[in-house]
Amino acid sequence: MRSIVLKDLRFGSYLKLMCLNGLALGIVFGVLMLLLSLAGYDATTRIGSTRVQGLSAGLISLVVFPLSSVVSAFFFSLLSYLPFKLLMNGFKGIEIEGQVERAA
Repeated sequence: MRSIVLKDLRFGSYLKLMCLNGLALGIVFGVLMLLLSLAGYDATTRIGSTRVQGLSAGLISLVVFPLSSVVSAFFFSLLSYLPFKLLMNGFKGIEIEGQVERAA
């Protein structure tokens, strides 16, 4: 593992990172809803005026939660990019650790 100091992050990279986080969170909630519906809990999903219950709701949640989370993360990133940039400037960057490779 290598440690680097991230001093600036372009909007496109910030958008990708936020949408990927939204997708991961949506998958977690979708799987959780599916597991709860399999365990017999009363799972309900609404899509517009359509209401689905039971195992069908759990299966639909595997698609609906990730999609809605990505859309929400996209709009959240539009609102939060400027405050993020200001905080990055205030903290003089942020140290992160991970595996780093040069882009081709």
